[in-house]
Amino acid sequence: MSTAMTKIVLGRIRTRFTQSNPLWTQDGEKLLEEGNSERKELLEILRTNSNLIYDID
Repeated sequence: MSTAMTKIVLGRIRTRFTQSNPLWTQDGEKLLEEGNSERKELLEILRTNSNLIYDID
């Protein structure tokens, strides 16, 4: 979860500013997309597994 959140934060920082004549391209959009998808997958796993913690009886 911390890796996903770090990717989201770095992606937001890197997409905030654009360069006029860059020597390299920044990967902010890619990082933001990866972080959001990883976070979404982890939250879905936690939601499905949260029912396993509590007893039905």
